[in-house]
Amino acid sequence: LWGKKLISELPSGVVTYGLGPDAHIRGENFKLAEKGIEFSAKYPAGELPVSSPLLGKPNLYNILASIAVALSLNIPVSAIKEGIASLQEVPGRFEKIKNTLGLHIFVDYAHTDDALKNLLETVRELNPKRIILIFGAGGDRDKTKRPRMGEVAGNLADWTILTSDNPRSEDPLAIISDIEKGVKKTGAKNYKILPDRKEAIEHALSFGEKGDYILVAGKGHEDYQIIKDKVIPFKDAGVIRVILGIKEST
Repeated sequence: LWGKKLISELPSGVVTYGLGPDAHIRGENFKLAEKGIEFSAKYPAGELPVSSPLLGKPNLYNILASIAVALSLNIPVSAIKEGIASLQEVPGRFEKIKNTLGLHIFVDYAHTDDALKNLLETVRELNPKRIILIFGAGGDRDKTKRPRMGEVAGNLADWTILTSDNPRSEDPLAIISDIEKGVKKTGAKNYKILPDRKEAIEHALSFGEKGDYILVAGKGHEDYQIIKDKVIPFKDAGVIRVILGIKEST
């Protein structure tokens, strides 16, 4: 609705993209899997088969947007196809942590209710055995999103572990309590409170089973945690690898 309103107020020459029939650059026949994305991009002059190692429907939209821009700049279709195929995952954005336990472990920056919803819906499409979600919310930031994030978790995750993000000057337990209100609203019972983020990650890994998807959300690429006036080294991906005894890739 708002997209159509925005287009109506813009000058001519607007190029749209999406999955709907009216989009100028339209994604069709898409397959979302843990190995990546495959789909056909239809455009006025033809069709472009797309294969990318990036994951999830949000990245499908990102790729469509890139195709729209590239075609508008008259970049050759062959170059567009090669460029998309060469894309690599962005650290902290649905970043996969490879392991030998049969667990599907991802680190993501999702730190709003909308981003968390997109993350969980993307993973649900991958047919997980269970989704185990670990997240918190930043202190001294928007407090209204906290119960909304809890509600998303309660509705879409199979297990949720509420923990600290960057509490800053706030009491970590008070932040978690705000999130918990949303979880309780859904009636979900499968959740646990572990304010220590490392302990929360360890707990999730300890009861995760083969085929489970473990999502550590909220901090993504960040390599620190802010508690009161201290900045403590902390990187979700690194902590996971240390717990599992995985060497950092170089």
